[in-house]
Amino acid sequence: EPGRGASFSVVLPITHTAPKEHDYDRPSIREVVAAYLPVPETVNQPNEKTAEEEQYAVLIVEDNHDVVDYLRTLLNHRFNLVAEYNGEQGLAKARALIPDIIISDIMMPAMDGLEMCRQLKADKRTSHIPIILLTAKADMFGRIEGLEAGADAYLNKPFNKTELLVRIDKLIELRAQLQERYRDIRFLFQPQYAQAAQGIHPEDHFMRELHAIIEANLDDPDFNIGQLCKQMGMSRASLYRKFKALTNQPISDFIRRVRLHQARQLLETTGLNVTQVAMNVGFKNLSTFSRSFREEFGLNPSEM
Repeated sequence: EPGRGASFSVVLPITHTAPKEHDYDRPSIREVVAAYLPVPETVNQPNEKTAEEEQYAVLIVEDNHDVVDYLRTLLNHRFNLVAEYNGEQGLAKARALIPDIIISDIMMPAMDGLEMCRQLKADKRTSHIPIILLTAKADMFGRIEGLEAGADAYLNKPFNKTELLVRIDKLIELRAQLQERYRDIRFLFQPQYAQAAQGIHPEDHFMRELHAIIEANLDDPDFNIGQLCKQMGMSRASLYRKFKALTNQPISDFIRRVRLHQARQLLETTGLNVTQVAMNVGFKNLSTFSRSFREEFGLNPSEM
């Protein structure tokens, strides 16, 4: 009624689980980082690792823990991830683990990413590992400096998720091509074949050094991987991991194939008989030599 006023009641269905009056819903740091690093809708993310990708180890070297966490969410569904938080730790971990790919920031304490990259590329044990450098420096000088340090790819922050994944996939493809190149034994016995077909690769020197040591010991049937490691100046684990990355085959198979291809050359170019050739390339047992030769070439040694 006029002059008397009115009162109203409003009831809101708030349950006992509702937040307190000052419990604001703030975005997490990870959400802020994710917003800063855009995620295109077109990126395909499989839910499970393939059998091949399960074998790939990716080392992340980054002092910003939130960026490390973001990279984990981005890559964990495809790769086995290990993280270190400065260049010195990353260098030590890379030498111990021999990862398949390294993703590293540049500006870090203890040792920056450029120096870590230089040392890894100068080390016979780790020179083959692809390195992706991430940096907030967007100038051309910084990019050139990174490439001169030996980086295989260089991305500016904030990096695009699609570009990072494409870079990784392309580096994996290049490694598969390298493995095919080094599995072709003609690369070692006919150097001009590899140079004419595909050019000279930085890891050619390593493979030829390995081959030269094996070839110098071909007539020793007791020559083994331990002796090879000693002459290469590498631990068994380091040599195994590097050779596996370059060829995707056991080093014992490689030694056997070098022996067999040298045997074929001797049979084709000398007057030595099968028994003499078998002894010259380190086979104690003639039947083992003949069987291995037939498996490699599809012919008996006597048919050469």
